[in-house]
Amino acid sequence: VAAMLLGIVSETTQGAIAEKNTKTEAEALIKTEAEKALKQSVTKAVITVPATFNLVEIENTKKAGLQAGFQAVHIEKEPVAAAIAYNIDTKEQATTFIYDFGGGTFDISVIRSDGKGKFEICATAGKADLGGENLTYEIERFVYDYLEENYGLSMFEEEEAELSKEHYQYNKKTIYWAAENCKIELSTSEFTTMTLLDLYLTDKEQKSVILDLSRVEFEEIIKPTMNQT
Repeated sequence: VAAMLLGIVSETTQGAIAEKNTKTEAEALIKTEAEKALKQSVTKAVITVPATFNLVEIENTKKAGLQAGFQAVHIEKEPVAAAIAYNIDTKEQATTFIYDFGGGTFDISVIRSDGKGKFEICATAGKADLGGENLTYEIERFVYDYLEENYGLSMFEEEEAELSKEHYQYNKKTIYWAAENCKIELSTSEFTTMTLLDLYLTDKEQKSVILDLSRVEFEEIIKPTMNQT
């Protein structure tokens, strides 16, 4: 069975991968999740990589896939994978502009297809440090501003928070995951509610904070980041 991994995994898998430190562990986890979903063994994989990956990065990704337990791994550039996913190859001939705003990178590519399943990446560019994580960060900043204005808690720097390191890191992690989930929910909903459980306002005082955010507000918050694309 061939599993084409186009960068889309379940929310559960995303959370688990966040705790992993290597490509091999992440890809092994995806293999396990795929086998659970399909209820059969998965031995082959198509793994996509950013268009700007060099030969060393591609080879390291392939090795990680083999070490993760796949018997055969094919590496495909993400613009080509996008073209296949959207059936561009069914046309007789096409020159297509691919806009790829990923989790941590942003790529744009011009890809040419001959209508027979062959693709050529004519040009590619982008930013290696721009992606979905930046949008999460903008929501985090929105929360930081809210906490500072309403509770006098500054989370921008550890020294400013006047909290122990443990309590500061707890707040950071709680806010990050709330912001990440908020971003995901607003992809399909007009409104969402963030619940920040038991935030430390001081080392001796905790409070759960609830914030509502609309998609309109979200789009305004992320506008400076998206304008970079």
